[in-house]
Amino acid sequence: MRFPHWIKTVASALLLTASAEPALAQDGGQLPMFQPAYGTNDPGVLYPQGVPSGYQPYPAISPYQMGNIGWDQTYQDGNGLWMRRMLWQDREWFGSLDVTYNRVQGPSDDHLGSDYIPYDHVTGGPQGVFIPTYNQGATPGTGTGNNQGGGGGSTIPVSSVFIDRRVWPYPWLEPANGTAVSLPNNQLFPIRSLDALGDLDSYGLQGQFGFFNEDGSGWSVGGFWTGPAKSSFTMGQDSINGIDITQDLILSLDGSLLFTRNGAIPLDWGFQQIAAGAQNLGTAKYDLLFHYDVKTQVLGGDTNYYMTPIVQRPAFKLRPLIGARYMNITEQFNFRGIDSGFGYSLDDSVGVGGGGGGGGGGNNTAAATYRPDANSIQINYDMYEATLTNNVRSNLAGPQVGLRYDFGEGDEFKVWGQSVVGLMGNREDYSQHGNNIGDQSGLLLFSNGLDMLADDARFRSKRSVNHISPLFEQTFMAEAEILDMIPLVRNLPFLENTVLRCGYTITFVGSVARAGESIDWKGYPLEPSIRPSRDVWYTSRWNLGVEKRF
Repeated sequence: MRFPHWIKTVASALLLTASAEPALAQDGGQLPMFQPAYGTNDPGVLYPQGVPSGYQPYPAISPYQMGNIGWDQTYQDGNGLWMRRMLWQDREWFGSLDVTYNRVQGPSDDHLGSDYIPYDHVTGGPQGVFIPTYNQGATPGTGTGNNQGGGGGSTIPVSSVFIDRRVWPYPWLEPANGTAVSLPNNQLFPIRSLDALGDLDSYGLQGQFGFFNEDGSGWSVGGFWTGPAKSSFTMGQDSINGIDITQDLILSLDGSLLFTRNGAIPLDWGFQQIAAGAQNLGTAKYDLLFHYDVKTQVLGGDTNYYMTPIVQRPAFKLRPLIGARYMNITEQFNFRGIDSGFGYSLDDSVGVGGGGGGGGGGNNTAAATYRPDANSIQINYDMYEATLTNNVRSNLAGPQVGLRYDFGEGDEFKVWGQSVVGLMGNREDYSQHGNNIGDQSGLLLFSNGLDMLADDARFRSKRSVNHISPLFEQTFMAEAEILDMIPLVRNLPFLENTVLRCGYTITFVGSVARAGESIDWKGYPLEPSIRPSRDVWYTSRWNLGVEKRF
């Protein structure tokens, strides 16, 4: 069947007219105009419908590129080819929490007390100054000796003279029915050093929160806290089975509770006494109790901005960072010593090798007891307790820069490290107080009436100092999706996208004041004061924890 051509033309026009939407409008005899297709649409609403909510209007969606592009880079590779790299917007947030095992550097090897005449390990006594003869004559005093105060058995050549403004390092004793003696024996009333305390260990926490962008840049904020740590040294005792030791108890036991190996502190108290040379007297004995300790605690935090990588390989990234840091280092030194108030002579066996108790020979080969000789004790003054506490708080804040380097791709296993250097302002706040820091025996013997126990010998002082401290910190961290391999644990919903991490961080800070070393040990009638002493300080921590990514 055939249709005429005009019928085909008319039918096609009618069909097009019936199916098309009206595109023309006529109003009040006005000429027809095209109506805007989307004139009433909200400019913030995208067309067509169904576009993901994360997409944004132009220029994120434009006629020239796809939407949601966070990073677009055109570069020339090593072969001279131009490459274009586009990354989807993909910011990854993270948060971590770790338990830490911390180590804080202990005090230095400085001794407790003022500077003293050094020991001579050959003679067993103080180190004198040798009198030269220039081979023109015999050494003066060869074969003779001087017991430096009456101790038997000590032979110190008079060819060495002792003219020194430093403290005489041996306490003076006044035994019953005897004269005051100073025993030049390094084994009696030793001068203790701070290095006996060692490093300080504790547990703590650290955490971090931040994000990384698709281009490798990012931001983080974190902090750490080390629990209080303490290290102490104690010789002697102040009680037995909860009963305080008194002078009456010491008398009843004939001085057997006293021990001359506890310790002593040399004190500069401004007096000079001539005895076989010039010595600055003032070494206080603590024959009942000698105790000192250091307590410390550290906390801090930092914030960093990570720039885009300057080196990027399939399994390696190197990116610089810039940030700021705050740290608080709190340290306290405590000393407590008890002087029995007794004078006595010592067991003759102490004199073996160049010591000598008062009034006895020094060649007895029996074992030394380092305790008073039988029936030799007498009360010279009341028992007293000497105390000193020195607090140092360092508040450090300042800028830092560094590098972070990542090895590995994906979340299965990755290792990263971070090296940071900084320059921080350091405000040090000192606080010191105590009582009865002095040599009561020396005062009664040589000071013409000064009595520390009859006066108020308490002291207290404060001081603040500002300066600059450099910083270096090194971190190594390993992260792995081990939790997904543990039965039952991997099914916990809140552990999704969570990795296990462990690492190590060590922090060095220069010019940090230490509490045990920042003391000017002056004795009554002078009093101790604050004398800042600084050194390189470090803290390290091992960490184990989890990191959540979302």
